[in-house]
Amino acid sequence: MTITKRIKRFITEVVAAAMAEPDEILTEQLCTAEYTDQILTDDYCCVVDYATLMGIAIPLALRGAINPSREAS
Repeated sequence: MTITKRIKRFITEVVAAAMAEPDEILTEQLCTAEYTDQILTDDYCCVVDYATLMGIAIPLALRGAINPSREAS
């Protein structure tokens, strides 16, 4: 998948949410690299699931990975 401006903004939002977690052990750079890699390799269900849980809007290009049980919550 290609990292568009919208997906880059999404990654930034998810990283900010992760950094706000009280026990976050990764740096902002490592988090950004991990989420970007997940999207580039089309293995982004975890980052999308976390974003959904945190109430972050999912870009259209990534919505296929939304876990229906999380969306219904």
